[in-house]
Amino acid sequence: MTMTALPYGKVNARSTDANSITNLWQSRTPFKGNSVTGIKGAHWDTGRLPKSFAFQYDMDRKNDRIVYTVLSYGTPIAWVLNDGTEVKPAVKYSVTTSKHQGKIY
Repeated sequence: MTMTALPYGKVNARSTDANSITNLWQSRTPFKGNSVTGIKGAHWDTGRLPKSFAFQYDMDRKNDRIVYTVLSYGTPIAWVLNDGTEVKPAVKYSVTTSKHQGKIY
């Protein structure tokens, strides 16, 4: 697995390396892969989240509660609140997104 340091402490990680993605999730380190990304804070869009989870994400974002988000193809698939709560919606997506979920769930 090749990881390249990018500006601002970001890391370019191949999404096929489960241990690296898992470690980045656990350490809340921003990263960018081909189709999976970890960011500090909240993303501006809820992507393909089902309405109930999209509403929850929007409320958490508007209340500045989200400190870290993992996105797969632009959809938040997991996020961390400022009290340490990890939100991991039990939603089934594509095969690739399911693989991303498996690395952090």
